[in-house]
Amino acid sequence: MIKRFFILMIAMCAMSGSAFAQSVTPGLEMGELIRIGYTFRQVPNLSFNINYKYADSTAPSTILEQVNGQYKIHDGRYWAMLDSTELVQGNNYSLAVFHEDKVISVHKPQYMDAKIMQLPVTDSILSLYTDSIRVTQLTDTTRLLNIYFKPAIPYSGYQIRYN
Repeated sequence: MIKRFFILMIAMCAMSGSAFAQSVTPGLEMGELIRIGYTFRQVPNLSFNINYKYADSTAPSTILEQVNGQYKIHDGRYWAMLDSTELVQGNNYSLAVFHEDKVISVHKPQYMDAKIMQLPVTDSILSLYTDSIRVTQLTDTTRLLNIYFKPAIPYSGYQIRYN
């Protein structure tokens, strides 16, 4: 069975600084997850770019499929554009527009839980499915968080680039 390597890159700010890469002190990975979760909950107008890549686990540099997009989030409402799919959630609706297929889907809004990315939830997920976590300092302001899943999981990894 070929596993897919799932990469999620989030760039919350423009990258800057010198080109270097070094591992962050091992054992502090949970602290990084807490910091990312805190930022997600505290920033009033969060926006970021996203890039989903599916690669063959036997040849990780071979990208099988890729989706690029952008998110803007504020107070439980959001706008997102993922390739040709646009997602909008307001106070009274949740809307998905599939531009290529010329299809619009409207639903009741699904509000983001205020407890999203809280440590107890993250901790239980990590203990069940994660083999290891590694945080690498890419530049003086940018880090890369790699989560590697256990062999029984359909995906082999998850990656977030942030600052």
